[in-house]
Amino acid sequence: MVLNLDELVHQITLDGGVIRAVTKQHAHKHGLLHRVVLGEVRDVYGNVVLVRQAHDRQDADLLVSPIGGHVRTDESVEQAMQREALEEIGISGFSSSLVGEFAFTRRVLQRLENHLFTVFLIRADPARFVLGSEATAIEVLPRSELLAHLATSPGSFGGAFHALVAAGFTELGLAQ
Repeated sequence: MVLNLDELVHQITLDGGVIRAVTKQHAHKHGLLHRVVLGEVRDVYGNVVLVRQAHDRQDADLLVSPIGGHVRTDESVEQAMQREALEEIGISGFSSSLVGEFAFTRRVLQRLENHLFTVFLIRADPARFVLGSEATAIEVLPRSELLAHLATSPGSFGGAFHALVAAGFTELGLAQ
């Protein structure tokens, strides 16, 4: 998949109010807050499903949430979640539940990402995933193993995943 920097996103306020439409490139260049969806996936046993990010992506070779992407100006957060899930792990027609939102800002790949993450919880079978170009592997971890790995090897996880854990969404089973 080719990164489309001319894709239009909404610059927003912290409470989600729309200010104006800008390109994704402009939003990153100027650190403008815009909306991104994150899909946290659990298998039927409640295990946490992560993917290893491709080497040419932010958080290269690190474990990250399997679904994440920008919300375009012409779609809702639910539509963006469905689109990103199909693009990144090849699933469609799933149900999801809204978990919450949090802001995350960082400088990465010579840009300033200032995102308002809208987080969803999805139940899916990782055996059915078809990885897109943004990930190289799937990892399924029981909660206890994930928490131990976070404690002993925090450098194995991407920055946004650490922020998600720190945000303390207990519904996701990531709180210690």
